[in-house]
Amino acid sequence: MEIIDLSISLEDGMLTYPTSSHHRFESSILGRLAIEGRETRKFTMGSHCGTHVDAMRHFIDGGVTADELPLDSLVGPAELINLSPMGAGTIIEADDLVDQLPEKVDRVVIRTDWSQHWGTSQYYSNWPSLSGSCTELLIERGIKLLGIDF
Repeated sequence: MEIIDLSISLEDGMLTYPTSSHHRFESSILGRLAIEGRETRKFTMGSHCGTHVDAMRHFIDGGVTADELPLDSLVGPAELINLSPMGAGTIIEADDLVDQLPEKVDRVVIRTDWSQHWGTSQYYSNWPSLSGSCTELLIERGIKLLGIDF
């Protein structure tokens, strides 16, 4: 099995969702091996900084929080659905996925190539999105994890 890490590295001042309530990533040195005898840091960041997991509580009152998600849903084989390139504001419909979505799959990663805008203000502006019918299809198929490059 090949493991592919799709994470974006955390860097001081990195782009995050552009509102005052989304704090940019900051790293501070608290301990230096040569001076304090240990290497320690303090990290401050908003929950939408870089690669992250949104749980149902993000939009559903009383929904599961990220710490309540089963870890086995986050790791394992995934089916790549290539929809690239998707333009700004594209709505992804169920029909866009259905031919590429196997009947038996637990995890899906949708590639739109919107990640090419990472590091620019366009990344958080008018990105592609999933329609209700697309979301319903994924729920009906029992998808445990959906990864998207936007």
